Amino acid sequence: MDTWKRHLIETALDHEVAWKVAVAIETLLGREGEFIQLGGNERAITHRLAVYLEPLFPSWHVDCEYNREGAAPKRNSAGKLVLPDVIIHRRMTSENLLVIEVKTGPSVQEARLDKEKLRDYRRRQGYQHALFVDLNSIYADSAGALEWANECSDT
Repeated sequence: MDTWKRHLIETALDHEVAWKVAVAIETLLGREGEFIQLGGNERAITHRLAVYLEPLFPSWHVDCEYNREGAAPKRNSAGKLVLPDVIIHRRMTSENLLVIEVKTGPSVQEARLDKEKLRDYRRRQGYQHALFVDLNSIYADSAGALEWANECSDT
């Protein structure tokens, strides 16, 4: 088993969710790998990830950059409008299973900000799970390629 996949599953609070995410990421890498490695647009890549997640979570909605919290615009704790890369939820309810932020480039600063956003989504919108995905690190088969942001502290 790849290092990134083993790390994803072993560090997850819910191994079933982690396994399904791993399957979707493997499919993404297999089908879209060339596009990713050529520097494809992050929005296009996250859309493809959502496509591969959707059949694995049939009783949930899988959306990209979904900007609603019920009928109201989705906002962070500072009141700023937010658009998570991928979410698995039930629309028009408070049932939020998973939020995913994906990075396709090497920016450490952007990665840090995405991890902060994930913790805020958990606190404010009540997502059960939050996952940071660094596609470059997956290609390097690094354990740090995926990080669950499941703690709700400010650290």
